Amino acid sequence: MKILWDMNIQMDHVIEHRRPNIVVINKDKKALLIDIAVPADARVEEKEQEKINRYQALARELKRLWKVETKVIPIVVGALGTVAKDQKKNMKKA
Repeated sequence: MKILWDMNIQMDHVIEHRRPNIVVINKDKKALLIDIAVPADARVEEKEQEKINRYQALARELKRLWKVETKVIPIVVGALGTVAKDQKKNMKKA
């Protein structure tokens, strides 16, 4: 297993969002792109969807270049502890 954190991922061409908080690559040829945010409580679900959309291009490129199955896992917890409805489902993806 390889764990990368706070690291730019080099690609063949320019991808705007290529620095997720954590990248986990295991021996089963699976990669998890984990990005963490702590917004105001009112923006938790919005921020979660933003994180998923932001790293889709990177996930496609990793799949193509590294030949791994990729998943984007957003971890979003509101400043006062609010979590999105889908948080448990996102955590089970991992």
